[in-house]
Amino acid sequence: MADKPLTAGQFAHVRALSTRADLTRHSFVNTYQWGDFKGDPQELVEDCYDAHLYFANWGTRQVILRGPATVLPLAVARTYCAGGSATSRQSGPHVLITLTSDPEDGGEDFEDLFGLDHEYDEDRSQEWLPSITRAREQVAEGDLRLLYLAWLLGLSNDELDDGEHEPPVPPGLAQLPEPLSDLATFLRIDEDLVEAAARNSPHPAPRPSLGACRAWAAALAPKEKDRVLAGLLHDEGDQALSVLRRRFLHDQTALASSPPVRTVAEIREESRARAKTRKGHE
Repeated sequence: MADKPLTAGQFAHVRALSTRADLTRHSFVNTYQWGDFKGDPQELVEDCYDAHLYFANWGTRQVILRGPATVLPLAVARTYCAGGSATSRQSGPHVLITLTSDPEDGGEDFEDLFGLDHEYDEDRSQEWLPSITRAREQVAEGDLRLLYLAWLLGLSNDELDDGEHEPPVPPGLAQLPEPLSDLATFLRIDEDLVEAAARNSPHPAPRPSLGACRAWAAALAPKEKDRVLAGLLHDEGDQALSVLRRRFLHDQTALASSPPVRTVAEIREESRARAKTRKGHE
């Protein structure tokens, strides 16, 4: 998916990669019954698109998300996405996050994607990426829950040593919005692991009132207001609005005490305890 429409040159380049794809100025959708896509999704996200989703009947699932480095610096991304199932890298002005779920046992029944009938549904398959893509807006506003889920992906795939410490835990991990819940489901991040990690997650701050927004805007200097409004008018997507909201929320948020940092072993132990309790209730 692309936030901005592809140029004529980009459109021609992508079309040359596959004549059978369902291609628009904003999306590229292809389903293979045999073989696989011959292009490079990483290069396509670098040059043309902002998000990519892939899944195969042998079990591999992958999400690639792109965002401006001014909103998500590479140093912050690497705190959570350092390798293995969750990687991050910079390409020009953008940072790319790649999240991969690739179970060793292989095989795919699609139950969690398409329901109990397990039947592949092309229309329903295209609902996953638009939902997950909305989580990028939350990252632009300073919400790091997507990145913490990426770190949990590596933990759930046994890529982290027991003695490693968790990165900063963002607020609201116990109340995942639909885009993040869909991301966790798509990547098969264990729900008991998410609940165990959420124990150290502070409650999110209440939504600021309209009065607080007005007071903050009134305090801006006239030239700053002109600059902000011009940016909102010029920006074709939601990036400028997300950056503005991030700035506002940062000014509104008081410094809170940090919860104690846990090791990977401690989170795993709590996850196992929660799974045992849940299964007992079931």
